[in-house]
Amino acid sequence: MIDRDTQMQRLSFGQYLQRARLAQRIRLDDLSRATCIGIDNLMRLESDDLAHLPAEVFVAGYIRTYARTVGADPEEALRRYQACRQALQAQAEWEQRRARASRRFWPRLVLAVGVLAGLIAASVYFMAPRGSLPSRVARSPETILPDGAGNDSVAPRPGEAGAERTGDQPLSANPPPDEAVTAQIPPTEVSNGQHSYQLDIWAVKDLWLKALVDDQQAQVYKLKKGDTLHLEALTGINLLIEDSTGVELTLDGVALPVPGKAGQVVNLEIP
Repeated sequence: MIDRDTQMQRLSFGQYLQRARLAQRIRLDDLSRATCIGIDNLMRLESDDLAHLPAEVFVAGYIRTYARTVGADPEEALRRYQACRQALQAQAEWEQRRARASRRFWPRLVLAVGVLAGLIAASVYFMAPRGSLPSRVARSPETILPDGAGNDSVAPRPGEAGAERTGDQPLSANPPPDEAVTAQIPPTEVSNGQHSYQLDIWAVKDLWLKALVDDQQAQVYKLKKGDTLHLEALTGINLLIEDSTGVELTLDGVALPVPGKAGQVVNLEIP
């Protein structure tokens, strides 16, 4: 149980003055007339309402007058007043520091999150495969040849008739239709002083093409957009292309134009 002296020590300056007034059985209006202090300020003193009291120099005078009038110790009342002011000031400074820390925390957090997101995005970018670059690995030759009716027929196996090139005739399997464009690249346009022909084919749309390299078995390739195909020949290459606008060709590193209109089959002989 807390004794009376301990209770008195814990009283604020306002409670200290109020208890002294009540001990003397003095009413606020009588105290106001005796001290010439307004009742509203007397009530603010007793409730420790420092925020609405006048300047400190006036408050100190009010406290001394109040204490002397009710028989309390003016210096003790002032000591308690100063302790209350210091506690309130410390509380205000702590709240200001917390507000400043909070204002610094959120921008730093946003910056840290932005940096982390940038690092993650960069990691994903550099670790992801480059799907936009055309593959330099040619698609495997298909074993299905497209025919004129749109159905599929089995490609000739090595050693069977129908897949050989004879003389200067185009590919004997699936010969180009009447509207196909046939072009022969003269040796003077493709010769680069080497002993072989290096042909690179890049598909700009889905299509099929048939290639006869030297006197080897004719092969049919079904290419997807972006696929690449590299052919190398010693004596020449014969190409049957489904769509003249579906491929881009380079021969020995030099762009090779493809004749014909969109959707038109073209037969190229090199040289």
